[in-house]
Amino acid sequence: MKDKLPFFTVIVPIHNKAPHVSRSIGSVLGQSYGNFELLVIDDASTDGSLKEVEKFNDHRIRLLQREVPGVGGYAARNLGLQYAKADWIAF
Repeated sequence: MKDKLPFFTVIVPIHNKAPHVSRSIGSVLGQSYGNFELLVIDDASTDGSLKEVEKFNDHRIRLLQREVPGVGGYAARNLGLQYAKADWIAF
C-alpha cells in the first residue's frame, strides 16, 4: 500500500489540542479501510500537541507545521489541501 496513492486524505488541523489529538488520530487509524493518508497540520501549538502527534509511528501520517496560527483553522486546512495526495478529502 505504500507504493500507490491513497484513495482519500484526512486533514486534521490542530492548535493547542494536546488532550484530544491522540484520540482523533487513533480514530482515523482505527478505521477498517486503510487506503488513506492522514495530514496533521500543527497550527503553531504551544501546549505539547506536537509531541502527542509524534508518538504515532504510521507511514500514512504526515505532519505539517505552521509558525503562525490562522484564525478558525482555515489556513491549516488550506495547507493540508495543498499537500494532499488523494482526490478525495475528509476533514
